[in-house]
Amino acid sequence: MNESPDLELQLREALRETSAPPLLRARILNAAASRGRRSSHAVLWRRIVALAALLTIGSFGLYRWEQRRRAEAVAEQFKLALRIAHREVLEVQAKLVVEVPVQLPQTN
Repeated sequence: MNESPDLELQLREALRETSAPPLLRARILNAAASRGRRSSHAVLWRRIVALAALLTIGSFGLYRWEQRRRAEAVAEQFKLALRIAHREVLEVQAKLVVEVPVQLPQTN
């Protein structure tokens, strides 16, 4: 029981209000301000990285769209070339039938 008054005294001493060191407030405010600057720099860098990612993805999408458009144009040109070639083959075939009579072998 003898320890109880000492314990009480120690607790009162520990919980007694004391004044803060003179530069504590300035140190806390400086630390908070530097954290704010660091976090704003982090936010800025995150925005820059996000913008770079969006530009990269957008550029890739634009590239794919352009490649698809070119492929479709080439396919259309190829179809046109095939139609023209087909028409030419039909014309040559018609001339061959008209101009070169077919001679059947004679049977004796």
